[in-house]
Amino acid sequence: MSTFPDDNNFAFLQDRWPDLAQLAGYAEAYVYTDPPSSLVKLRIFAEKMVDILYYELGLNKPYALSFRDLLHTPDFKKAIPNQIVNFLDLIRKEGNKGAHESTTRLKSEDVIRVLTNVHKLSVWFYKTVTKTEVETPAFQIPQRPPSLEEMQAKQAELEKQLEELQKAQEEKRAEHPHTPATEAQKETIQAEAAQAAETVGLTEEQTRKQLIDSLLADAGWELRKSPEDYDPNLNKPQALPEYPVNHQPTSSGIGYADYVLMGPNAKPIAVIEAKKTARSAEDGQAQVKLYADGIEKETGQRPLMFYTNGHDIFFWDDKFYPPRRVWGFYDLDKLEYLLFQRINRKPLAQVEINTQITGRDYQLECIRRVYESFEVEGRRKGLIVMATGTGKTRVAVSVIDGLMRANWVKRVLFLVDRRELRKQALDAFKEHMPDETPVVITSGNKYEQNARIYLATYQTMIDAYPAFNVGFFDLIIADESHRSIYKYYRELFQYFDTLQIGL
Repeated sequence: MSTFPDDNNFAFLQDRWPDLAQLAGYAEAYVYTDPPSSLVKLRIFAEKMVDILYYELGLNKPYALSFRDLLHTPDFKKAIPNQIVNFLDLIRKEGNKGAHESTTRLKSEDVIRVLTNVHKLSVWFYKTVTKTEVETPAFQIPQRPPSLEEMQAKQAELEKQLEELQKAQEEKRAEHPHTPATEAQKETIQAEAAQAAETVGLTEEQTRKQLIDSLLADAGWELRKSPEDYDPNLNKPQALPEYPVNHQPTSSGIGYADYVLMGPNAKPIAVIEAKKTARSAEDGQAQVKLYADGIEKETGQRPLMFYTNGHDIFFWDDKFYPPRRVWGFYDLDKLEYLLFQRINRKPLAQVEINTQITGRDYQLECIRRVYESFEVEGRRKGLIVMATGTGKTRVAVSVIDGLMRANWVKRVLFLVDRRELRKQALDAFKEHMPDETPVVITSGNKYEQNARIYLATYQTMIDAYPAFNVGFFDLIIADESHRSIYKYYRELFQYFDTLQIGL
């Protein structure tokens, strides 16, 4: 029997999916006393819901995929409407935020906003799986529960109860496998699921906007209601929706960019084009370039470009690289550094290698080949293969030294698989780059934002990385870079949009 009252907002799930009802009840109970825990429970709720959708709808579920990857499989995207996929991804991101943000930075109002939409999602889920209507009262904002101390006293009991419910549900599904859905059945499911989504108020436009707004907020951008709402005196980076841009191929000569991100000089520093989720994000590439061209003519500053369909995001700095997919939007600090590089980035062929760090011919040749790969060939990834004892770490330090002096990178992350190697790398940086103050990332520290060199083990960084913006690092050096590292820690290399060198 559930510890939470039967009249909570998710009680209608209790008979068929008691584990989901319990998770949602848990999230409601922690809205006021522990907002981060509430968001974490909602993320688990969404992940369990995806598992059930695969099972109930007969979709092919690949083994050992992450929650994010499960939202992208061909079967899932074939059967589930775009706005539902987007909203599930939004809950995933919000849950990650709950796992890494402090209680003081997350507000109960933000969690209630997510919880309100999760209620709509749950009604959609019930209709889609059971193919029946469900009468649910309008969502009621949860009442303030007992104190945090009382809730924590119950926590062990609640977690044990939840674990038992989830185990029972998984055993039940394992004993009664469903017949795989045919392609025609998937199309039928998709049509019915899309209709159900519209009736409960989860529209494509709303979910896309919520996802983009959430990602912008995560990157530190203050969302304004309109361009007229822009406040040049507000000491915060601002994102302005529906921004008018001149010099456009329209009858009036004006177009409206979905968002512009305003820099400190009151000029757009980046422009964002948002397409419908049913369309490819790449469909926005030509349009965002038109906006960038217009803004450059008007302000004299060419903005950086993003285009997205709410799920896939592409970044484009046409000064240096073709467009590339990224996991989120950059913060102001990163965008400013990219504009700085347009003027101050030096040719790597002219960089003088510090022979006090690396002076052997094969070391110098290795560094030059890395620089050539980045500059001449336009690559963003490289692999250095050297025998033990030939100075791998010194070569890495020397590469970093040159890239920093040439203004190619500002912040570097050096990853290792053992603490002993982390200490060796730390000593090397202290010896050969004495003007820098390296920061060691450990569990629970506050992640100093003003250093230039960071060191961490893979094990620590896989838990810590959501605390950093996707553009925080300009280069990642991955020591002991072999297949198993990428297998277990690939999210690190996908999340951060950086130059990468494997050792």
